[in-house]
Amino acid sequence: MKLGWIYKSRQPTAGRALVLMYHRVANVPVDPWQMAVRPEHFEEQLQVLGKRYSVIPVPELLRQLEEGKLLPGSVCLTFDDGYADNYLTARPLLEKYQCPATFFIVTRCIDRKHSFWWDTLGDLLLNTAELPEAVSVDLQGERCSYPLNGEVVLSGELHRKYLLWRYPAPPPGRRAAVYLDIYERVKSLPPEAQERAAREIRLWREDSSGSSEEERLPVNTEQLMSMSRHPLLDIGLHTHSHPALGCQSPERQFREIESCRKYLARATSRFIPVISYPHGHYNKDTLRTVKEQQLEAAFTTEEQAITRKSDPYRLGRFQVGDWNGETFEKQLSVWMGGKA
Repeated sequence: MKLGWIYKSRQPTAGRALVLMYHRVANVPVDPWQMAVRPEHFEEQLQVLGKRYSVIPVPELLRQLEEGKLLPGSVCLTFDDGYADNYLTARPLLEKYQCPATFFIVTRCIDRKHSFWWDTLGDLLLNTAELPEAVSVDLQGERCSYPLNGEVVLSGELHRKYLLWRYPAPPPGRRAAVYLDIYERVKSLPPEAQERAAREIRLWREDSSGSSEEERLPVNTEQLMSMSRHPLLDIGLHTHSHPALGCQSPERQFREIESCRKYLARATSRFIPVISYPHGHYNKDTLRTVKEQQLEAAFTTEEQAITRKSDPYRLGRFQVGDWNGETFEKQLSVWMGGKA
């Protein structure tokens, strides 16, 4: 078991642990899914955790769960997808406050020089001044065309609405409605179809296929290796291509998980046999597959605290918002007390 974190005084709530879900630690203008936490807010959140909770690594949580002895006030930090900002921005803050964390990596995207497809889609539709009269994309052999209906040029007022829009609030305009429809359809496609769709989406604007700011990119091999060697950090599986697993065939699900596991075995000094389900999506075939692959646990996006009765292959997590320390502390208290 790794050393380096400090066990703090614990809250009195017994038999419950929290797993927190992050994606990015960055300043992000367009964020409909609330995936980003600003660095200054992330630091405030770590300060709160250090004062009132015991931040433990995922392997320690699983050990406690197996023994049926969850220590009160235990919290785990997890990050999905594998953004470079996890290494560039989150890692130094985790080191500063001696907080362990687990990073679930999409292995197919490592070393890529363009953003994840969902970020590209959001940037183009919600943050681009001018687009064609209609945008189109091939969704597994089906050509789908979306007229922008008067939003070819993005007005300042509508742009401000898009920057403030957070799902599940209704889309404030045509571009947002198009974004939601394409997002929901692409996330369910097989990986090859997702790749074709992503290539087309990047061509909607001539300069969108080039390299982005480094923090927006997936981690590269060097960053991944450094994280895997770090005494505070663990690397876990997030599939090879990031499809919604429950929408895939059992064979495809097996390949997605197996490919991710094999890649991490080759590319890192160590990883933990634990997965988080992309989009939180899974079905009975997924549960069977993770057991066949001899993974020790799996995390969902279902907002549930961990108790001694939790299914290790359906462990809940709470998504953290871009909250300051005071708001974060209040939310933690609600989650830990089971009053959400």
